[in-house]
Amino acid sequence: MKRIGIAVIATSALLTLAACGESGGDDAKEPTKSPKTASPASPAQVVSTPDAAHQKELLNGLRAVDAGLAEDRDRAVRRARSVCLDLKQKKDAATVQGKAKARFRGGPVPSLTDDQAGQVVKVVKRTVCP
Repeated sequence: MKRIGIAVIATSALLTLAACGESGGDDAKEPTKSPKTASPASPAQVVSTPDAAHQKELLNGLRAVDAGLAEDRDRAVRRARSVCLDLKQKKDAATVQGKAKARFRGGPVPSLTDDQAGQVVKVVKRTVCP
């Protein structure tokens, strides 16, 4: 009985392998594709986290615009890095300022004026994205 069971399993396995190896259909015509690998990011797509001195300067600059902008250090640094990325990608000034305005509002700062957003961009240029 055991021999018959093993023979059935072995035969079934061989038939399955043979079916997988059959040619036919569109699948046989397509070359095997290698998995996609992430290409290294270009310098315009990477913004390093500023060191402690630059973070302090960033937060001081943001406080000068509105004290609420610097309440959450991590949030302020993340948003500043995003603004810097826009600058590195050479987006036009109006776009950079508009995105900075949208990114930095909320929480303790419900809204920013265009002038404040422009000041934020200047602070980011000076501290995170020189």
